[in-house]
Amino acid sequence: GIDAIKNSIRNILLTRRGSIPGKPRFGSDLHRILFQPLDHLTESIASNYIRESLSEYEPRISVKKLTYNNVEEFNKLVINLEFTYRDNDFDTDNVEEISVTFNI
Repeated sequence: GIDAIKNSIRNILLTRRGSIPGKPRFGSDLHRILFQPLDHLTESIASNYIRESLSEYEPRISVKKLTYNNVEEFNKLVINLEFTYRDNDFDTDNVEEISVTFNI
């Protein structure tokens, strides 16, 4: 169900690509931008990393929108992701949202 999909998204984005033995491509490269200033270029790079990782490892979803919030006072980057998903091989029109938080 949707909870499994959200857990999968979190696992993919929070796992550093190359950190799991036997699965060198699993995860994302978001760690590469965590200490960069959050500007349009960084958001564009992050979006590419997210879309690439999720298209490879979570084919049930289609990313619709990504937004970023840098919470400097708590040293966190929050990524909000809106997506639609396939349920039992049927596309749904339901837009779901998940927030993934990185400590920076």
